[in-house]
Amino acid sequence: MIINLNDTDIFPNDAISIIYDDGCPVCSYYISISRIEEKFGKVNLIKARNNEKILDYLKLVNINVNEGMIVVFDKKIYFGPDAVNIMSILGKKDSFINSIIINVFQYRIVSQIFYPLLKLGRRLLLFILGKKLI
Repeated sequence: MIINLNDTDIFPNDAISIIYDDGCPVCSYYISISRIEEKFGKVNLIKARNNEKILDYLKLVNINVNEGMIVVFDKKIYFGPDAVNIMSILGKKDSFINSIIINVFQYRIVSQIFYPLLKLGRRLLLFILGKKLI
């Protein structure tokens, strides 16, 4: 899902904002290997847990952070498979694993097909780690 961003002061205009579950080690790892800041520039990483201002805004635009990662770029909100897709497009291929991830998820249809499995994997991992959904 891609939503046009209404004028808001929540997200800086000069940076890519990535909203993710900081309680999920895989989510955090994916953010760290994307290397978007090296290719694009400033990245505003927003930890979703305990960030009421962001969670309230997401509810306002009908986005459930437990259903997917969120990327704000170029005055658009990319959600779920579209967020993974745009991160792959913006990411830097500087390692073998990162190149594989980017080459796979740079195609929107592939992101849409595999994203439900990624989401299920996150839920299972959080359950195993004894962490609750956001």
